[in-house]
Amino acid sequence: MMENSTLTWTRPVRVEVITMLLFYPNSMGALPLTGPAYDTALDDIKKTYSATLTVTNNLLTDPRYATCNEWSTDTDRAIAEYYFRHETRWNSADILVFAGSHSDCNAKSLVYFATQLRRLVLSSIFAFASSSDKTKWPTWISVSSDSLDILAQTHLSLLVTYNWTSLSIICDTSSPSTYCFLAGNLYSRLTLRTNFRVTLSEVNVTAGGYMDFLHKTTTHSRVILYSGHSTPFRSFMVFVTFWPFRSPTSGNFTWQFFDEFDEEARQAYRVILALGMDNGQFQDPKSKGYDVGQRCRRTAKDRYNYSYAKDDAMARAANAYTSFMILAEVLHEVVLTNQTELLSDGPGLAKKFFNRTFQTEIGDMRMSSSGELQIPYIVSAFDREGTYQSVMVRNPVTGRLEILTEPQWPNSVWPPANRPRCGYDGRNRICGVEGSSRTVVGIACTVSILAVCTFLLVFRTLRQRSLQKAGSNWWQLDDVDLYDNDRGVSLSQTRLVLE
Repeated sequence: MMENSTLTWTRPVRVEVITMLLFYPNSMGALPLTGPAYDTALDDIKKTYSATLTVTNNLLTDPRYATCNEWSTDTDRAIAEYYFRHETRWNSADILVFAGSHSDCNAKSLVYFATQLRRLVLSSIFAFASSSDKTKWPTWISVSSDSLDILAQTHLSLLVTYNWTSLSIICDTSSPSTYCFLAGNLYSRLTLRTNFRVTLSEVNVTAGGYMDFLHKTTTHSRVILYSGHSTPFRSFMVFVTFWPFRSPTSGNFTWQFFDEFDEEARQAYRVILALGMDNGQFQDPKSKGYDVGQRCRRTAKDRYNYSYAKDDAMARAANAYTSFMILAEVLHEVVLTNQTELLSDGPGLAKKFFNRTFQTEIGDMRMSSSGELQIPYIVSAFDREGTYQSVMVRNPVTGRLEILTEPQWPNSVWPPANRPRCGYDGRNRICGVEGSSRTVVGIACTVSILAVCTFLLVFRTLRQRSLQKAGSNWWQLDDVDLYDNDRGVSLSQTRLVLE
């Protein structure tokens, strides 16, 4: 970046940020989960940009609301009341920026409010709409790994890879509302394509309502996109396993429940394709993001009295960290290039994020021409030994999935054809009588879990003996209470606002 020899701005830019967060750790955008990432970013900004920036993050939350659904009913009032109560503070700052997290909790209210004020707004967890529409959202920058546009594009690329165009989408109504929102969004996009045959069903999976859906699905599809929490998911899968993945909001995705069905589960999960973000960089000491992840963990413990589980996904916290770091870089450039008029021009400032790559402490972050973070999703599968391995990766430049290696399918039947040779009911004349009695029903299933990651699942129809076992409630296990909601918070460079 070429610096002007004479700077018209001679003091650090005073930046105020209003960030809305759920107080309790049952959402990816909650205070104990992303607050440490914001604080870690503030520490780094102070070290790197102290000559040009001073940044204060105002965390707006309310301990009266325990869940996203409850908090979302009052966020319109909370953000408006807080803003106008302290309007003098914002007017005295050089720039006010809004930052949001999970749409179910607060991002929707925040983005609408910021748009009306024509202020820059950064979302870091989940988008409730397409931020690429700059006519409608001229100041919105999405640093989220769960962009609706990118998720849909990646799903489509995966489906096209195997020529799966007939599919059923199911969302679990007993899970948080985000899951059905994701399912509905993907359904709407796929139905616009004339070559896709798609159905959408809302089912209470916890209550066991999936069996009727499953039987109906086999008459017209071999692909299911399932959206729901991990506990209902295991009830839906019953005898299949899952790659060990834990998140505070989506549950513990693992085949190993240490019960009599573990072996059947492990074998069934041999045919899962898991589509999600690569969290390995936060676990590998040699990777670029490892240090940031460790500092976030320490900050969580020291300032928020919260301890991340060993295998907690750090990628969502990394998005919060990234949103602040790229904001600081852009504002630093604005000062050095004497473009400080952009501090009061939200749409103009937003354009400074478009179509560029930011080099951050957790790696290179490429932004699209509309200001959306381009995620290099990976598709993974279990090999014959039950070890998780990457088989595809999304190219963040082209948006396409690139094959690294072929999945180790159980046998030559896999992956299943979009339409079985003997027809969906096994009665196609080409197969004759024998074909109808030996029909193998393969079902491919994509599981969207709070957009933490999405999973494509392929499995065979279970034997009658196994279906009889499914009549019991052995799989309905209670979630483990991992969190203590009695938090003491001591923050630096941050104002914690308890409404």
